[in-house]
Amino acid sequence: MGFGPDEHYFAKRCYGISGLVEIPNLDNGAPNDILSRLFDQARQNIAQEAAAYKAEEPAYLAAMDAGRTIVEALWTGKRRRLQE
Repeated sequence: MGFGPDEHYFAKRCYGISGLVEIPNLDNGAPNDILSRLFDQARQNIAQEAAAYKAEEPAYLAAMDAGRTIVEALWTGKRRRLQE
């Protein structure tokens, strides 16, 4: 099962799952849990990304507020010019 782009197909590398994942044979009562394990890994990766983002969140929110202030000022100025 592929999770990375190559010359045969295009797949996204979502949530840290990438490359080719071999699907095991289900011989001798082997568990059919490949998708469960992939989802477990994705959940772990999402949790790690969220923890890393938490440290950057204040700077991100401040940048978004600054950008919003700039856009609002530009929009307000444009509306004023249109009304004149």
